[in-house]
Amino acid sequence: MIWILYLDRRLLIMMMRTKKFVVVGGLALVINLLLVGYLYMGSNKEDEALKNVKIIRPNTRSGVPLTGPSRSTMRLATFMLESNVTSTTVGSVVTVRIKLNSPELLLGADAIITYDPEILGVKKVEAGNMFPNYPRILSEPERARIVITGVNIDQSKLGSDLFAVIEFGGLKAGSSNISFVHEIDTEKSGSTAISAATGKNILTNVDDLEMLIQ
Repeated sequence: MIWILYLDRRLLIMMMRTKKFVVVGGLALVINLLLVGYLYMGSNKEDEALKNVKIIRPNTRSGVPLTGPSRSTMRLATFMLESNVTSTTVGSVVTVRIKLNSPELLLGADAIITYDPEILGVKKVEAGNMFPNYPRILSEPERARIVITGVNIDQSKLGSDLFAVIEFGGLKAGSSNISFVHEIDTEKSGSTAISAATGKNILTNVDDLEMLIQ
């Protein structure tokens, strides 16, 4: 484009200095201007075409991904408390299952659970079949908490989501939350965690449970 404008300037100078190139220079100038107009129209068409192009970016791990499934349909690293019942009677025993879902290969996990010791009492805590080793299974009634650690030293593929099983007994009428001690975006010991093969805590969600004793 710069070369074309420079050529226009040279032609104008030649036309002013001699009459011999008036006709030739005039025709060249007209052709030059037509060429400039054609290039301008072409650039506008290219801009319009680019507006219709969809730019696809890779998925991100934080927030809702730019492409692909929404966050609600993605598999997240989640600890869950499940039971066949949400209420029982004083003196009865209720079983609570700790489930773990993760989209990544895991190195291990820590589940720390609290409850109301006036409403519920811990009868038994058993390891699930998710991890090959459970070096720590503690029931601490004086602190009203349960601590369970599972490890996958060989980083083998896990075939189950059953992390552990807890049996509670109803002590008196009332309602008790059975909850994970979970602090988001922290690496503190004493918080529920799911460790990926890299050692990073990838825990995203926890699902607690409320138990009614009648």
